[in-house]
Amino acid sequence: MTLFEKSDETVKAAGEATRRLVDEISAEKKRPVEAKDIAHKLGISKDKAYAKLRYAVQAGVIQQANKPQKDNRKAYLSMPRPRFVPDPEKLFQKLKGLKGPVRFVHASTQILPTYVKPLDENTRVVIEALDAARRNRPIPPSASLQ
Repeated sequence: MTLFEKSDETVKAAGEATRRLVDEISAEKKRPVEAKDIAHKLGISKDKAYAKLRYAVQAGVIQQANKPQKDNRKAYLSMPRPRFVPDPEKLFQKLKGLKGPVRFVHASTQILPTYVKPLDENTRVVIEALDAARRNRPIPPSASLQ
């Protein structure tokens, strides 16, 4: 990890607390959040609230919700939560060398979705031919269930 990447991660981590706060206040008030809302909630000055909002915008975790106005009032909404763990289905499609279906267990819900890679045309034709050959061949007596 380069120094630039590390400093970028630090900015995002510091802005994440503000993102969560903006998300909480906007859900509570059902509108975008202004610096006065942050100042009131945290018991800080509007200047410090604006600094927190600017920092979170720089980190890319919130965005301005309104167009610039004459009185310079700015309102903010949080960006979608960052995803630290990749989407299992997208991850599965990128993995090489896996044969057949794969199950991922969701840590909190315990849901077991199954992902299967799409077959290419050649593989599909081979599987269909093998299935057809197996259906047309009689089962030997030693292999039958009793």
